[in-house]
Amino acid sequence: MRRKALSSVAASLIVVAVVVAMSAAYIGHQLSAYSAQVSELYSAVSSLNRTVASQASATSSIASQQQSIQSRLSSLESSMRFPASAVDATGQQIVVYSEPTRIVSLMPSDTAILFAVGAGPQVVGVDKYSSWPPCLSALKANGTVKDIGSGWYPNPEVILSARPDIVFGASSVPSNHALKQQFAAYGIPVVLLPDNTIEEVLQSIYTVGRLTGHTGAAQLLAENVTAELSYAEGSTIGLNRTSVALIVWPSPIWVAGNGTWEDQMITAAGGSNAFSKVSGWGPVDPEALLAARPQVIIYTAGHGQLNYTEFMSALYQKLGPAADSVPAIASGRVYAVTGEYNDWLTEPGPFVGYGTILLSVLLHPEAYGMNYTSIPHVVSPGTLRLPVPASVPVISTPRCASAVSSP
Repeated sequence: MRRKALSSVAASLIVVAVVVAMSAAYIGHQLSAYSAQVSELYSAVSSLNRTVASQASATSSIASQQQSIQSRLSSLESSMRFPASAVDATGQQIVVYSEPTRIVSLMPSDTAILFAVGAGPQVVGVDKYSSWPPCLSALKANGTVKDIGSGWYPNPEVILSARPDIVFGASSVPSNHALKQQFAAYGIPVVLLPDNTIEEVLQSIYTVGRLTGHTGAAQLLAENVTAELSYAEGSTIGLNRTSVALIVWPSPIWVAGNGTWEDQMITAAGGSNAFSKVSGWGPVDPEALLAARPQVIIYTAGHGQLNYTEFMSALYQKLGPAADSVPAIASGRVYAVTGEYNDWLTEPGPFVGYGTILLSVLLHPEAYGMNYTSIPHVVSPGTLRLPVPASVPVISTPRCASAVSSP
């Protein structure tokens, strides 16, 4: 067992040596120092191997030395991750010289990405709408993570009170741009993540991983999201596209149009956007449903503004008997998406892949051996379980063991 453990250490050292060699252009003048440390560690491992062969009784001493070597390896790996740099949505080159330990997130999608790549213990502040992972609410309640209020209308004083060393925001939110300019005077980088397309969501995952020291986890997360998207797309190949209106705000009605990541999700799920002529996210009158004639209407009801009954009542009140001329209403294919599923369709974060699978189930239940009549009008994790095989990657829910407390 001791030989096996030491061999594992030696294997780890080889990996570190390879990483050092591949990163020469990036770490430049530090390469020689790192190589010397790795050589020194190789010598230490060789010495331990000889000790194992000649002094089998010295197990406690060997274990202590092994732990010391592992600690030095971890320190070396951390040094190699920084400084790190990335270009945000504004085109600014963001350089982080050491691992950030006090991160503030302005938007739920940013928070989800941070926790999904493993940077949760570094987070000290999030906006009031951030709800994933579920244990985040407890961290807010006990003060470990500060609730900074609305990320749409951020309060600079509240954010500064969390003493952040880096802040993540969204490029689609105008107030986040203003905060970026303001915080530049304090030397606090505000990284605005692009969020208009799925490709930009994947880019944001890589950016967050790079700037927080979790590049490997970010790479794996991006691969998992891509695999989920591929599964949804592959499940509906050969099927006629289903016209859908994706309503992201029910009153007044706002829809996801072209040029949005939700429009791409609709396409990948085997649908066609009934409001493809709308650019970005925009308001439409209820009467627009009469002209668009979607086969399916999906609206995100997670904000608690209108439940399903209230939404349908509002449509009939506005449209009268003509509402029944809309195919989705006539066939009963109007769905209110709530709970965690709501976030999958409204947040450009790590769950865009699973959100696309959800859309494909609602648009093409036949692809999964289901009938649309079996799908409830209120769709949530508690009312509809996604028929996802074990081969599709699952984004695990992290435990909230934050290492830094908010003041």
